[in-house]
Amino acid sequence: MAKAQQSIIVSTAPKRIFDIITDYERYPEFLPDVKAVRVLSRRKAQADVEMEVDVLRRIRYSISLIERPYASVEWTLKESSVFKTNSGGWYLEPLGRSKTEVTYVADIGFPLPIPKSLSNMILQVRLPKMLELFKQRAETDHAKVASAR
Repeated sequence: MAKAQQSIIVSTAPKRIFDIITDYERYPEFLPDVKAVRVLSRRKAQADVEMEVDVLRRIRYSISLIERPYASVEWTLKESSVFKTNSGGWYLEPLGRSKTEVTYVADIGFPLPIPKSLSNMILQVRLPKMLELFKQRAETDHAKVASAR
């Protein structure tokens, strides 16, 4: 099992970063490892999503997500030929009017043991990079919206 938790401060309100996190089909626009996303179903505060990512090789899996507007998004694995388990969440904590602490938590299990060097690469290199890309998207889009007013 690979467990990870990391936080980052984003200079925008929780609504803005929540909207980016839950706009699943746009992930390939700014996350290079995400090759395709398809929303299989969407109900009020729940979505079933299929993702295709390239982390050493292409991996396709589907997850169920529970959305709590402007506070959190949690997921559990529905189907995968690679992952044994995959659960986690995004947690948003307002820090004043225009800052949010964003915490990403993931717990991923594989059917066979994976080398420590591979799990370290994913958790210590790719995870911080992914969070930084979400931050850049939120702050860049936020700046565009603010300057358009």
